[in-house]
Amino acid sequence: QNKLQEMLPPDNSNAHINRLYQYTSTVPQPEMIVDALNDFSVDVLNCCFIGATSTDLQAAASANISLRILVATGYGSGLMDGRDPVDEGFLCKFPLDAPKMDPSTVPFVYCRNLENMQSTGFLGDRPIFLIVMRVKSSR
Repeated sequence: QNKLQEMLPPDNSNAHINRLYQYTSTVPQPEMIVDALNDFSVDVLNCCFIGATSTDLQAAASANISLRILVATGYGSGLMDGRDPVDEGFLCKFPLDAPKMDPSTVPFVYCRNLENMQSTGFLGDRPIFLIVMRVKSSR
């Protein structure tokens, strides 16, 4: 957890990691998201979910999180055919906006990275709730 905390922007004292969840099921199963929502008493209408793959956003959609954000870092850029999300972010409203994404993930916001996402204005007062990260086993 300390290593992940060090990855957060140093100039943002509000950014911190509250808890890590580890599950053996693969995404898009929403159990991890639902557990975290319940543990922190977070309303799905008052949060956002950040992911880097179509399955991340599928899991968020299955958990009824309405504001889903795909970041270009990781797999996001390839899923969007290398499209530049521009500084303001890009709202994908229709499946044709993102043909490689599962239709259940639409609508979602496409942003360059976490830092850029905060400046887009899509978040409003919503806290960033969950970021899915896959960590390869060292076995």
